[in-house]
Amino acid sequence: MSRDSCGDGGQASRGDTGRFFAKAMLASVDDVSRAAHIRVTSSLAPLRRLWRDDSGAAGIEYGLIIVGISIAILSTIFAIGTEMNNYFESVDSRIAGRLGS
Repeated sequence: MSRDSCGDGGQASRGDTGRFFAKAMLASVDDVSRAAHIRVTSSLAPLRRLWRDDSGAAGIEYGLIIVGISIAILSTIFAIGTEMNNYFESVDSRIAGRLGS
């Protein structure tokens, strides 16, 4: 003779039936919460991978180095450019003075 899950040979009382359904409801709520946790975890996985990914860091660092070098070159050109302009104007006035006299 086989016994059922309640253990009373198929003669479950109302209290046993209530306990059975309560356990089933708790199990289903637990399953739903696990499924929701899995969905949230799996939807955050790409963001976590992106946060941990450092493959683009070298490119950003090289970009910052290029910007720094460009700023140094431009500031040097502007500083020397003014001095060079003054120098060539003085040379031009000397040449014009010697040719004109």
